[in-house]
Amino acid sequence: MRAQRSRCLALILASVLIMAPCAFAQSDGLERSPSTREAGERALTLYHDGREALDRGELAEAAQHFRRALSLDQALDAARRDYARILITAGRPERAQTLLAQGIALPDPEPATARLLARTARDNGNLRTAIRALERIHPRVDPDDRVVRANLAALHRQQGDHLAAASLYAELRDAHPTEPQWILGEAVSRDHAGQATDAHAAWSALTNHDGLDPAIQDHASARIRALEVAQLPSAGD
Repeated sequence: MRAQRSRCLALILASVLIMAPCAFAQSDGLERSPSTREAGERALTLYHDGREALDRGELAEAAQHFRRALSLDQALDAARRDYARILITAGRPERAQTLLAQGIALPDPEPATARLLARTARDNGNLRTAIRALERIHPRVDPDDRVVRANLAALHRQQGDHLAAASLYAELRDAHPTEPQWILGEAVSRDHAGQATDAHAAWSALTNHDGLDPAIQDHASARIRALEVAQLPSAGD
C-alpha cells in the first residue's frame, strides 16, 4: 500500500510540474516570448488593455494587465505608474512605493516615475526615499524646472538638512532672480544652518524686492537686525 501511495504522489507531482508554467503565468503574470522585440510588443498590448480596463473602472483587471506587461518589459514605466496608482487606491501604498523604487533603479529612470515615488514615499513618511527619488533625476532637470528642485529643497528642510536645501534654493534663485520665494527659502535655510553671513546676505537681498508681502518684509528686517546684533562684540570683549 505504501508503494501504491508513492506512485500516486509521483503522478500528482508530475502533473503539478507539467501544469506549473501555465499556473505561474496565470497567477504572477509571467509570460515567455521567443524574442525581446515580441515581448516588448506584447507588453505594450497588455498595457493598452490595462488602460481600457481602467477606463471601464475595472481596477482588478487593469492591475493584472499592468502586472503582466511589467513582467515582459521592466522598462515600461507607464504601466508601472498606473499599477502603482491602483495599489495606492487599494490602500497598499508601501507596495506601490516598492514597485516605483524598482523603476528608479533602472539605468535611466523616467522623471514621472521619480516624482510619483517621491510623493508616495513622502506620504508614507519615508523622506529619505523621497529625496533619493528626486536626486536621481535632479542632474537632468531643465534649469527652468522649478518643481523638482523646489520639492527636493522642501524635503531636505523636513529632513533637517538645511545646507542641502539652501543649495537648491540658490540654484532656483540663480535661474529665476525675479522670484522672491527662492531667496526666502535660501535665507531661511541658511539661517537654520547657522550660516550667519550668507543668511544676512539673503535676507538683505529679499528686502530689496518690490511688492514683497509686508509681513515677510518685517520678518526679513528683524532677522537682519538679529544677525547684526549677534555679530557685535560682547561687553566683556
